[in-house]
Amino acid sequence: MRMRARGGHAAGRDKAGRAGAALGHGLAPFLAALVVIGLQVWTKPLKAPQEDEFRYLATMTALVESGVHGDRAADAERGERAPPPGRSGAPAYPMFATLMARLDSGLAAIIRCYGRPGWERRSCPERGSFASLVAVQTVLAALSAVLVFWLARTLSGSILVAWLAMVITLAAGELGYYARTYLTENMSLLAMHGFLAFAAAGIVAERGRARGWLLAGAGVLLALAALSRPAYLYLFPVMVVLLPAALAWSGRARGQAAWIATAVFCLAFLASLAPWALRNLALFGDPALTRGYAGSILVQRVAYNMMSWAEWAVAFIYWLPDFGDRLAALLFAPELYERLGWQHPQNYYLVGNGPFFAEALRAAGGQDRLFAHVLETYVLGDLLKHVMVTIPLSLRGLWAGKYLALAGVALLWPVGRDLARRGRLAPFLVALLAPLFMVGFHGFVSVSIPRYNLAMIALFAFVLAYALADVIRRFPVAAWRSSGRSLDG
Repeated sequence: MRMRARGGHAAGRDKAGRAGAALGHGLAPFLAALVVIGLQVWTKPLKAPQEDEFRYLATMTALVESGVHGDRAADAERGERAPPPGRSGAPAYPMFATLMARLDSGLAAIIRCYGRPGWERRSCPERGSFASLVAVQTVLAALSAVLVFWLARTLSGSILVAWLAMVITLAAGELGYYARTYLTENMSLLAMHGFLAFAAAGIVAERGRARGWLLAGAGVLLALAALSRPAYLYLFPVMVVLLPAALAWSGRARGQAAWIATAVFCLAFLASLAPWALRNLALFGDPALTRGYAGSILVQRVAYNMMSWAEWAVAFIYWLPDFGDRLAALLFAPELYERLGWQHPQNYYLVGNGPFFAEALRAAGGQDRLFAHVLETYVLGDLLKHVMVTIPLSLRGLWAGKYLALAGVALLWPVGRDLARRGRLAPFLVALLAPLFMVGFHGFVSVSIPRYNLAMIALFAFVLAYALADVIRRFPVAAWRSSGRSLDG
């Protein structure tokens, strides 16, 4: 009896120790991330909205004032009491901000001020504050950093790599930057980090039940990403292929078990999208998440197909992060790179938003037919040029994190090779190929800027952290060596 009691006490202590370690590995990273991001956010004044933010604020205003998800706020000059329902934009971020506004009248006031047409924007700060929204977004950004920690721990099995990956992600500054904005990245980046972390954990899970719950979570989070930025909807069929392949390759689940796990992921994804899809089916006659915005985005992208082949070659250098434009200016004549940037009055982005858009809209016969016309005439009608221009545009979007991205790309092969040697390549490839597919997709259908591919920072941070941890293990600190502790505890 005494031996059993001792064994019971030992087992209890062991469970308590594991629970304490799990809490420490979750709470400590969160608190550290919250402090760092809090300093990045709150050492600067709250910013006024810019550019795309006004479009989201108009949607929020419609929700705050009338409970309608519209494409714009009500216009008092037209005598509108509520705007018509719309779906040109994704719902997740406006609904989140509107929920915050229902709890904070100051936030509601400033959203209405910036979001309604015809209001004097200079007086808006006197009408309320974005402080509560930014405070909650700071917490969401810290959670996003913790998900990077968990992803890195899952991929490497190392606490050291996990901490380094999170620190590198925080040092990149993007989480702190977007927490100060009123953009959908506050929701989509959290969702994508969670999706990648849950998917990787589901692939390496040893028990079928745990795998099912993790992949269900991955499905819910990918749906949240799609409800934040609709482009992520196209990642779903890619995952239907990647998941069973990765499960079989990892040896965790083969055959029927792999397909059942994939089915759980699919059901969770579709069930999460169902309420919004059914709303659109009832209002508009089809379940499409959004409608009307894709044509305008594709016109902007197709304008880049006008570049000459000489400009195409220079684009590989000009669109390198940070220094690319300066290097191109040293090597080439201005006419070979000026229109690739944002400042020239005839740059391709402005052309796509101006004269080319007007021409395509006239030829299409209306906004409803714009996407089909541009796809048929300018994409499929000149597919080779479109595919070739997609390559440098995708690279422009790849460089999220600037020099971190360059380091991550340079280290991909040696890190991947070492993960393969350790039998950890399958979850890494899924976590890498999912956001990498989005890089190519954004290059094919949009102007492809790094903001669209922020999820790549988590992978670049992991790759760099993995390489740094290898250096640290080769040259351990004497105190660690003498204490007998493990850097991978």
